[in-house]
Amino acid sequence: MKAAGGFVGQAVPLDWGNLPDQLVLKQGVAASGRIVDVETGRGIANASFFLFPQPSKAASFRAAVTTKTDDQGRFSFNSLEPVNYMVHLHGAVPPRVPLVENDRGVLEPDYTEFKDGTFPEWFIQGGEPEPYVIKAKILPKRGLKLAPAKSSSE
Repeated sequence: MKAAGGFVGQAVPLDWGNLPDQLVLKQGVAASGRIVDVETGRGIANASFFLFPQPSKAASFRAAVTTKTDDQGRFSFNSLEPVNYMVHLHGAVPPRVPLVENDRGVLEPDYTEFKDGTFPEWFIQGGEPEPYVIKAKILPKRGLKLAPAKSSSE
């Protein structure tokens, strides 16, 4: 059984002097997975995140696509194109990124060690059939919450 897909976003110019115009919607592809805390393995609930096509010229819809995780850290998209997307997760960083205290006493990610082109980023491929597991390190005081410790759905 094939899941119902959404439609890919498009910017379509209209010729107002020559209406009616015809608009053809393009069916999107899916990607799904779970965002988990690297230390506990628990899902990160209600996390807002964005997907940016990489490179942006690879996609016909070049704007960010956004969603939120559910209460167990699960997410799904059904309106992607079959390209790579870079994930930006508010309030979290990949596990390899060290945290340093800034002048206000707040821990922030330190990217100074990543000068050799191995910058730690998450990627998702539109149309990938297997669910992704994105391991994240939660930044302190950024409002992200962990899923309950025990879940019947895991």
